[in-house]
Amino acid sequence: MMHSLLASRWFGKIDRRWLAAVPALIVLFVYLPALQNGLVWDDVTFLSDMPLYRNPALLVETLRQPFVISPNYFRPLALLTFIEELRLGGLNPTIFHLTNILLHALNTGLVAILACYLWSAEGNDARSAWLAVGAGLIYGLHPALVEGVTFISSRFDLLLTAFLLLALVADITLRQHPVARALTVGLAFLLAALTKEMAVAFAVVLPLWHLATRGRRLWPLSQFWHSLRQSGDLITYGALLAGGGVYLYVRIVSLHYLLLPLAGIPTGGPLQHLLLVARSLAEYGVLIVWPFTTLTPIHYSTLPIPTDDPAAWASLVAVLALVAGLVALVRKAPRSGWLAVAGTLSLLPVINILPLDLTGGAFIAERFLLFPLTLFSLAAVPLLRPLAAWKSRPSSIGGVLGQMLPPLWLAASVLIIQTVLPFWRSDLTLWEWGGRRAPLSSVPFTNLARLYSEQGDPEAGLEAAQRATDLDPTSGMAWNNTGLALFYLGRYTEAQAAFEKATILQPGNALFWNNLAGTLMEQGQWQEAEHVLLDESLRRDPNQPLAHLNLGAVYLQLDRPDLATQHLQEALRLLPPDQTAKAEDMLARAKEPARWLRLGDLLLDEGDADGALQAFERAEALGASPADVAVGQSAAFIQMEAWAEAEAVLRGALLQAPDDARLYNNLGVVAREQGNLEAAREYFERAISLSPEWDLPRRNLEALESR
Repeated sequence: MMHSLLASRWFGKIDRRWLAAVPALIVLFVYLPALQNGLVWDDVTFLSDMPLYRNPALLVETLRQPFVISPNYFRPLALLTFIEELRLGGLNPTIFHLTNILLHALNTGLVAILACYLWSAEGNDARSAWLAVGAGLIYGLHPALVEGVTFISSRFDLLLTAFLLLALVADITLRQHPVARALTVGLAFLLAALTKEMAVAFAVVLPLWHLATRGRRLWPLSQFWHSLRQSGDLITYGALLAGGGVYLYVRIVSLHYLLLPLAGIPTGGPLQHLLLVARSLAEYGVLIVWPFTTLTPIHYSTLPIPTDDPAAWASLVAVLALVAGLVALVRKAPRSGWLAVAGTLSLLPVINILPLDLTGGAFIAERFLLFPLTLFSLAAVPLLRPLAAWKSRPSSIGGVLGQMLPPLWLAASVLIIQTVLPFWRSDLTLWEWGGRRAPLSSVPFTNLARLYSEQGDPEAGLEAAQRATDLDPTSGMAWNNTGLALFYLGRYTEAQAAFEKATILQPGNALFWNNLAGTLMEQGQWQEAEHVLLDESLRRDPNQPLAHLNLGAVYLQLDRPDLATQHLQEALRLLPPDQTAKAEDMLARAKEPARWLRLGDLLLDEGDADGALQAFERAEALGASPADVAVGQSAAFIQMEAWAEAEAVLRGALLQAPDDARLYNNLGVVAREQGNLEAAREYFERAISLSPEWDLPRRNLEALESR
């Protein structure tokens, strides 16, 4: 008894808000294995393959552009975090994963803080605050959030959640300071909007949050309106609107448009669209209620939803049951009910009312649950009440289950998290798992095709690519990866056809045009490859590093080291640090003096004497022999009729190469053009004697004698 009393007094001295650190630390520990994971999926696309976020010179341009995944994604604030991490640690994935884990731990702690404030009346001593710890753990360890934490590209959702939770914390802690509360909530909403477009749902969530936290009733309206005015919530709503207005202004000024009409997920007719919305909401509901056997990187469905699909109609019935259940919950337990309604409505942007920009039959994504689950976790706190009475023995089976289920749920959650985390370790493990979980989606097999080909098994890559194109013949990426497999197999004509198919399906993809040029290069079609790279690939994306690299190779082949150097230097600037070896090797080849000498000769044939002089000067700077340089420069001066300059160059070179027949031949040409035929004859004869097998001075002499 004395021990219990002392414990109660000890608990009573703890500031309950500090208990929020408990679930945060547990979540941090549980997710530490994710630090071993690498870059996967979109991470590779925008962190490694795209130079925009790695190059400080492109910072302003980057933040004013839409996110590369879609022209309608404007997310500069989240992108700033990636840019800073790239500056600090390069492409080291550990840094990105650590940031994600810390953000999730922060969000878990914020959920616990909110639960502590919301349910502080539960119980008579400090141990009731452990209910808030339970709420934090239900959220932080919910298996449906694994993708949101370990997928680096989910940073947008993690930051969005952090800002919106901070807005809710400010709303509840600054209740006695209406202006400060309004400014803080408005600013947090603005920051969330600059992180991800899904923040728009907060405009619906906040009034419902107030219904849950204020104990406010909607009826009678006069009393409801009076409550709004007295509480200062109207000021908060005004700040929310102001924050939204600032966001819209920044977005339109940066992008020069609000939204572009995109096809998105095919929705079909109105009934099919309704079934898609119901199916999306029901799928999120299943993930929330039972996340133990339902996790997958691709949640696949036939699209548009067939009207005879029993599962779709079952989803519609489930949604109607959900609505009825929410109404009943609001009446029976208003606080939990309104929080559950807020969580449901926070899903509005991602249930395909406006079709999402997903591919391969995917129609929802688990990472979109990061914010909605905070509200559902807060609504579920009353389910933890039996834990507050953990010292008492339950008198019924229901009481036993009430005490056992939460710990069992959390234990099962930790087990699932540890099981699923390794699947996100690499692209290979992710998509092999994805292929098993969604065998009818083309996305896993499209990605596996690229991976197998790049890892030295193009036969397996081709098999996966053909499966992808069978599943989705309209996927440009699937055809592109078919082309890659054929390319690695040396079947260049077939690869060319596959890449051409990809460019027809997605003409705006600069990478596909680059790959098409690669097959032309392998077939010796250098001029055609140059055209495709310049007029198709780089026109669509001037910062496409592989296109610059391939152009460098083309120009080396065409004896244009000047143009090759420009594009190879650009490739070095844009390529990831671990992928620059080929560009560096070609750049070294571009510095070979013989290439610049040949360029000078080429420009002379084209009548560009000034350009030829510059090429010969570059050859000299790179170490070409004085005689070789003098021969070229004198030829350029002769073409320009600059006789004195040509003679000076040649006589200077003779001091170092007195037996070079080419110098005497060119001196003969200079003397002949100046009318000094006797000197010309001597120079031509000297050239013939030094190089009897060379025909040019002999022909020059014969032409001179015939005058």
